[in-house]
Amino acid sequence: MKTYADKKNIYLSSLKSIHMNIQHDEKDGRGIFYVTIDGKQLAEMVYSIKEPGQMVIEHTEVDDALRGKNIGAQLVHAGAEYARQKHYTIIPLCPFANAFFKKRHEEYQDVLRK
Repeated sequence: MKTYADKKNIYLSSLKSIHMNIQHDEKDGRGIFYVTIDGKQLAEMVYSIKEPGQMVIEHTEVDDALRGKNIGAQLVHAGAEYARQKHYTIIPLCPFANAFFKKRHEEYQDVLRK
């Protein structure tokens, strides 16, 4: 018998791309952009501010239920927009974020550390 969570995962996995409400928390030089569904955190992008003006993207993770839905890209984009607002430069140590910026180099050139 399938549970409600199983049915929701089947529904989510059938979608090609969905727009999520991305939340953000930051404290003491560490931050996270994340997505929750029904109170459960299903995706995150973690960063730190190592030096004034430098945002280091350390980690991006998306739950299997949301993989392939463009959620990781939405998280990294949200981080880049935040960096623009704060006048930070980004150092993408996370392999996913690094690949994201390489594919869209022109769009994010202003926030990437040179």
